[in-house]
Amino acid sequence: MSVHSPATAARLAPAASAPAPARRHSRLSAVIRVTSGNFIEMYDFFLFGFYATYIAAAFFPSTSEYAALMMTFATFGAGFFMRPLGAILLGSYIDRIGRRKGLVLTLAIMASGTALIAFVPGYATIGLLAPLLVLIGRLLQGFSAGVELGGVSVYLSEMATPGNKGFYVSWQSASQQLAVICAAALGYLLNQNLPKDIIADWGWRIPFFIGCSIIPVVFYIRKSLQETEAYLAQKSHPTFRQMMRTIVTNWPLVTAGAMLIVLTTVAFYLITVYTPTFGKSVLKLSTKESLLVTLCVGVSNFFWLPVMGALSDRIGRWPIMAACAALTALTAYPALSWLIAHPSFGNMVMVELWLSFLYGAYNGATIVALTEIIPVQIRTTGFSLAYSLATALFGGMTPLLSTWLIEATGDKAAPGYWMAGAAMISLIATFLVYRGIVKERVAVPR
Repeated sequence: MSVHSPATAARLAPAASAPAPARRHSRLSAVIRVTSGNFIEMYDFFLFGFYATYIAAAFFPSTSEYAALMMTFATFGAGFFMRPLGAILLGSYIDRIGRRKGLVLTLAIMASGTALIAFVPGYATIGLLAPLLVLIGRLLQGFSAGVELGGVSVYLSEMATPGNKGFYVSWQSASQQLAVICAAALGYLLNQNLPKDIIADWGWRIPFFIGCSIIPVVFYIRKSLQETEAYLAQKSHPTFRQMMRTIVTNWPLVTAGAMLIVLTTVAFYLITVYTPTFGKSVLKLSTKESLLVTLCVGVSNFFWLPVMGALSDRIGRWPIMAACAALTALTAYPALSWLIAHPSFGNMVMVELWLSFLYGAYNGATIVALTEIIPVQIRTTGFSLAYSLATALFGGMTPLLSTWLIEATGDKAAPGYWMAGAAMISLIATFLVYRGIVKERVAVPR
């Protein structure tokens, strides 16, 4: 594993002459600045899932509500298949050129995709061009998001104080939860103050417009970021060919890293993006109740992520990862099955909060673990590729596969099987990585 030596840790620590309050303020400011971009990217990304039923009606008209929803989720999932490409191309750019410049570029690409989705007229106005432009917008979002999470996680890891990496890196995921909270809260307010026909017609676009209006502010904030000392301390930065060679050499480690992330990404999209659709379509709750559940999940995630990230700094990553993966495998389907048998707003809150705890605890330890096991020369590229592969093959398909599983099996709790399977994959990966069966390999220079 890639673990800093005491000498390296000392070199990366703040200068002793700097006043402690100033150092704390500087680090807090950096955390806010780097995660503000992550917040807006994820906010825009999740809106598509939150308003899937309205987007289906606007851009994918069909005589079947199920078919329209499936086409919408397929478009949502298509963006995830751009992530590995973004991870390789943008990740290598960040590893070669610098963390700061790369994070500004990813925000610009995401903003372009968001603007397309927000302003494209519906199918009734421009016909087939409407779903095509929405698909392009999703592909741009996916390309950008392929490296955004990795870029932010690596930045936080490299600026963290010794012994607190888990706590610092957890704020990458925590900023996503703020995005979930804001998106759900806006949706709830819209449903409280606008008639349903207005929301279906154009009101669902309002949160997208708000996201577009915030982007210039986030650009200004992110451009003020400083480059990390760990990146500046590297004597040389590998070329694209050298990075690809190192990734190929370390393919077992990247694969294991992707397996670690499978549970994180499946759980996240199941309990956040898919929750409003599950609440309305399966449990027959109101839109307001479904969004309120999502809001509660976002708050719960925001609490557990830094708490468990900090705990992983104290007791280690693998005990938390192994325990949470095992608990998820054992309880995901029974919890959803009980909810289907006793559908209510209160019961949905309880089940979702349990799944939220498992997600927050596992993620709080896992994201920082991934920054530690990837070789430093390809840290952003390797992290982003592992994360993107897991998201493209598993997490991004969660809304689509959950909808299909329910339709195909007739079992409304079937998404629980998907989540339990993801937990088993990540449990195996935890064993492989922390038993030393899969570890870093040194690429032969050419």
